[in-house]
Amino acid sequence: MASLHPNKGGFRVAYSLVIHKKRRQKTKRFKVRGDARRFLRQIEAIEEAVRLGAARLDDIEDWVGRSWLSADWTFPGLVDIFWRSNRHRR
Repeated sequence: MASLHPNKGGFRVAYSLVIHKKRRQKTKRFKVRGDARRFLRQIEAIEEAVRLGAARLDDIEDWVGRSWLSADWTFPGLVDIFWRSNRHRR
């Protein structure tokens, strides 16, 4: 579960995802509380998608592109899907 904490003149969002029985932990820092809260809500959506094992490919690509999660962390076969979709875009 994601959480928001005050941290050195700013705010820190800590989150963890349990994927394939492994806990993956990350943090992200913000100067403005509103930005941290918006990020927290987005991370909560990611946590739910990972927990359910279902999300739109566009959303997953966006999350990976923002470095909020790694493609190999999440859904089985996702790295292959990214490879195929990026190959056809060139």
